Amino acid sequence: MEKRDSGFALIERMSLAELEASRSETARIIAATAKKIVACEKQENTLRAKKSVLEKSKRETEQRHWKIRECILVHMPLSGALLSLRTRHLEAKARVKSTDSITEQSELHERARYLLGTLQHTCDHRFVLTWSGYEGSHSMDHDDAYCGNRVCLVCGFSESSKSSTDETYRVLTEDKNRLVKRVLTGTDRVGNFRLEPLRTIDQISAVFAHAERDIVSFPEESVSEGEKDVT
Repeated sequence: MEKRDSGFALIERMSLAELEASRSETARIIAATAKKIVACEKQENTLRAKKSVLEKSKRETEQRHWKIRECILVHMPLSGALLSLRTRHLEAKARVKSTDSITEQSELHERARYLLGTLQHTCDHRFVLTWSGYEGSHSMDHDDAYCGNRVCLVCGFSESSKSSTDETYRVLTEDKNRLVKRVLTGTDRVGNFRLEPLRTIDQISAVFAHAERDIVSFPEESVSEGEKDVT
């Protein structure tokens, strides 16, 4: 306050000519400062626009990166040992239906179970479908709730989510080497899924291959890391 008062006291002691000169100088400073503010605002708007363009480009590039990675996983061959196990398991299951011998059926069932266990232990679960859980309705006191489910299309390994409201998984998690697609239509429970309809790896790959058709067209809808929708 004392500094402000001394400043005004100094002004009051100025001559008219000095006051006019000081007024002109302060007016010049105000105008120059105002111009700088306008320039900064224009620069700010330009930088904000550039930032928006860069953010959009980053999102589109990240999306393209994911699609390329997805296509690599779709077309990357599965190991011969894994495919052999899968084929032998399916063949053993098919042979059960072709024999009337109870003893042979029992042996084939046991062999199929053994091969399936070995297959599921060996498989890296690259192709996974996921079904959302349902927390249940208030009218049913949530008695109609059910957990989410996931199933590997290669080996048939399935897993339920932690709870109907917590869709976390212990084994079939999102992974950089795994494709997880959410099922939005059709079968609503993994229990209704059967391994037999997708007997070949080509059939399995076809479920996940639609991204390859979109790889050159951008922008497209946002896709979460590790997850696509099956419609």
